[in-house]
Amino acid sequence: MWASGTTVNSRRVTGRGCAYCACVMALAVLAAGVAVVGAVSPATAAKAPAQGRKASIKPPKRSLADSFQTFCKEWMAKVHARDTPIDWQTDPDGVRGTYVEYSPEYTCTLTKEKPPVGTIGYREMWYEKRGRTMADAEHSTPQPVKAFDTSEIFSRIRGTWSQ
Repeated sequence: MWASGTTVNSRRVTGRGCAYCACVMALAVLAAGVAVVGAVSPATAAKAPAQGRKASIKPPKRSLADSFQTFCKEWMAKVHARDTPIDWQTDPDGVRGTYVEYSPEYTCTLTKEKPPVGTIGYREMWYEKRGRTMADAEHSTPQPVKAFDTSEIFSRIRGTWSQ
């Protein structure tokens, strides 16, 4: 947005000085011709690549360990998305609900081999809630039924971590 008194494409934007007026005036200037959207300082222009050469903006190189740590966090978010809702069942003893959760603690290890191999370790926990009625079962303390220590192995192929 231009303020009142700003020059755009050799045309002076005038008005009461409010942002709305300046915006309306700027749109009028745009409709009349091509407006300069961004200003380039002489210093910036000097740093621009020569005509015919493409500007290459490369992201900073990340270490393999950083790459695996990022992948590890993303993978564990996917694992936690697999937490199951409680499956309620009625039996002669009352109501029983079972569900699976994955521990928030996990390990990420990376070998120095070529190709690199990464391992993610976490715990899968199966829980059960019981009660004489549904309300009792819902408010009962979950009891662990099973626990599995899980290790998943990944390798880096063509710049991507995969199983």
